[in-house]
Amino acid sequence: MVTEGKPGAVLRVRIAWKEGGWVLEKIVRVKKMTIPRTESLDARIPKNCIGMWFEAVNSKAKVLYRRFLHAPHAGVEIFDPCGEIRRIPSDCREYSIDLLIPDLPSIKKVNLFHVPDGHCPEEVKKKMPKEGPAAIFDIRQPSEGGKSGKRGK
Repeated sequence: MVTEGKPGAVLRVRIAWKEGGWVLEKIVRVKKMTIPRTESLDARIPKNCIGMWFEAVNSKAKVLYRRFLHAPHAGVEIFDPCGEIRRIPSDCREYSIDLLIPDLPSIKKVNLFHVPDGHCPEEVKKKMPKEGPAAIFDIRQPSEGGKSGKRGK
């Protein structure tokens, strides 16, 4: 697993939630950048975990890099004049996330995990798998943009 926090080549992988599924929009190579160190999972995860994370894996599904993500919220926060914060549901059906991963030839795929919380709309929850990745992106294809995130292996 990648543990160093030193500058190196990086892939900026843009994924998007569109029309009820995850899509790989584009991959941009950055010559030199420092990204956060990989994160580890404890024994409870993924069974009792709520949230989002991704894993960059090699051809044998060994995790080489992992990061946790902030799950998108279903709505926007409104601040009342008296100081109260309310969440108002929004009509936003699409959003994108940039994943930064080390540009290592051994990294072949990115697995995206999304275990929705109680604020997640029911229509999104229904589309999430019961276990395993919500989407798998092959990042070493000759044509790297516009591929759908495939569920399963």
